[in-house]
Amino acid sequence: MDNNPSNITSFCGEVAMIYEKDGNHFIMLHYNSGFIDIVMKDVENIYLGDKIIVHSDLTIKKIITQPEENKTN
Repeated sequence: MDNNPSNITSFCGEVAMIYEKDGNHFIMLHYNSGFIDIVMKDVENIYLGDKIIVHSDLTIKKIITQPEENKTN
């Protein structure tokens, strides 16, 4: 991935859950009206309720369109 500014995103959210799955540590971040699961590598001292800023490279792997009958205008 290049360092093109369009590939970098930043957002702030609140830690809603901390958990482990398949040997990896994750946090569930409450962001806007949803949640984002983030793998926590080399990060310590994160606690429930902490507000954190995430700086990340954004990679889109798949786009799923919404069927016409489910769209609202």
